[in-house]
Amino acid sequence: MNVVTILSITSTTIPAMNDDAYTALRESVMEEARSAAIEQLDGFYTEFPLDSSHEQAELWYEGLQRQDGIFTDRLPNVDLTGQWADAPTWDSILARLTAIEDLDSEEVDELADLYVSTFDQVVYNHVLSTCKTMLYGKED
Repeated sequence: MNVVTILSITSTTIPAMNDDAYTALRESVMEEARSAAIEQLDGFYTEFPLDSSHEQAELWYEGLQRQDGIFTDRLPNVDLTGQWADAPTWDSILARLTAIEDLDSEEVDELADLYVSTFDQVVYNHVLSTCKTMLYGKED
């Protein structure tokens, strides 16, 4: 299931969410997840040093395709605890999303769940797609 599907499904199951809040959240999570995925791709070479980037991509692509925990557990997860100084908190994310002003607390909680699940899926898809492109060339 790709991110567009997840976001489409989620938007139909949360009918009270206004479109502006949904769009703002989607843009925020996509940007942050892609950045986390790129950082993770850079780190792959130090975690599993191999002779070539092709071998590295093949190792990760196959591991992610199998849903092997050795690989999936190393993908970045969203951390909204505020434990790290440069990491976002849910409050800091909400502060950037001006479109959420009309949402009640239940809808804000649903947005948080959506943010986390979308982040995870975007990271997974981006890493998998990058490895696939390295192995097989540009996707159609």
